[in-house]
Amino acid sequence: MRKSLFTVVFLAFCPLLFAQQPPPAPATSAEQQAPPAAAPAGSAAQPAPAQPSAQKALNNDSVIKLVKAGLSDDLIVSAINASPGTYDTSADGLIALKTAGASDKVLSAIVQKASPPPPAAIPAPVPAPAPLATPAPAPAPTPAPVPVDTKATVHFYRYAAFQGWALKPGLYCDGILLGYMKNGTYLDVKVPPGKHTVSTDDKQAGATLNMEPGKDYYFRTDLKMGFWSGSFVLTMVQPEQGKYDVSQLPPLDSSDAVHELPASH
Repeated sequence: MRKSLFTVVFLAFCPLLFAQQPPPAPATSAEQQAPPAAAPAGSAAQPAPAQPSAQKALNNDSVIKLVKAGLSDDLIVSAINASPGTYDTSADGLIALKTAGASDKVLSAIVQKASPPPPAAIPAPVPAPAPLATPAPAPAPTPAPVPVDTKATVHFYRYAAFQGWALKPGLYCDGILLGYMKNGTYLDVKVPPGKHTVSTDDKQAGATLNMEPGKDYYFRTDLKMGFWSGSFVLTMVQPEQGKYDVSQLPPLDSSDAVHELPASH
């Protein structure tokens, strides 16, 4: 009978015990929509590869460090050529590099690297196509005839000397007075071709020869000292020697001198 009474009491209190327990919390919308987490793969995920950093530009201090480190010139020059750089190529900058031990080869590579690139060459304009029909060439002009000297030239000259400097001997051709030769001067006379006699005041100290057209004849006036006085004589010289001697002297400055003999005299 006691068991029956206990059973009746237990059944009477069971609904009250279940009513006092709180209901379970509802799931949030995010939890309802989130897919289940994926299972980890057999191996762990590999980290992303690191991006290479930009190459650092070189400068004067970088080159000095390379020199101090004992690197060879070839290796330093290769590094300068292969790397971007900002260099101080002023006089003070180059002196500092040289003082730090940089060689001329390294300095030259730095200057070339710092120099601006040469301007691009401007392409030459394309020439216009030649016309199909070319005009006939104009006839070549006839060259002017070279004037032929029909007369011979006689060159009289006198060295500049202190002895007898004040004397002015007369010069003659075929007995015609050509002028008075001053100290250290020359006189050129054109004569017609043929036989001519030239002399000074001393008619016995002359020369007679056949002169050809277009040729030059040189006579030097020399002072010949005598027992009581001196006289001037003519000495014929080679054209090479006479041409050089005349080039060292000024012309005879005299308005009374004769520079050309007529064909008939």
